[in-house]
Amino acid sequence: MKWYRLAAEKGDADAQYQLGEMFFLGRGVRQDDEEAVRWYRMAAEQEHDSAQHAIGTMYQWGRGVPQSYPEAAEWFRRAAMQGHWKAHCLLGDMYALGQGVPRSYVTAFAHLTISAAQAGPECVAEKRDWLAERMTSAEIARAERMAAECAEQHYRGCEF
Repeated sequence: MKWYRLAAEKGDADAQYQLGEMFFLGRGVRQDDEEAVRWYRMAAEQEHDSAQHAIGTMYQWGRGVPQSYPEAAEWFRRAAMQGHWKAHCLLGDMYALGQGVPRSYVTAFAHLTISAAQAGPECVAEKRDWLAERMTSAEIARAERMAAECAEQHYRGCEF
């Protein structure tokens, strides 16, 4: 804990993220969601993708911060722009449900396709199947093109 805190206080994003994890899980410290958010935010503002995903999750569930789907979606978007597969998966969920973003099955399907390409289709197969039942073949093709263009960019900087 001591070395993480020293490095984190000097601005090391990895150490800040690890401190956030320690406070979130109560590992070696008293569990404290607000303190976890504080350290996650420091790392996230330095473009640490896992910290951006973590703070998005905190906003999604209202842990240590007021619950806010739009704020969660923004942090997931920032992590996804760096290729974070879990953030793509969660953004897919949010677009499918219209939580914090406009409902868009095409965008949801694209995010889930990207997540499946990075982590394996089993993590999102049921979600994609559910969406496909509600989409036209043209919408599915458009979503697959969006995902393919993102793959060409190595899953970085994909904005849709």
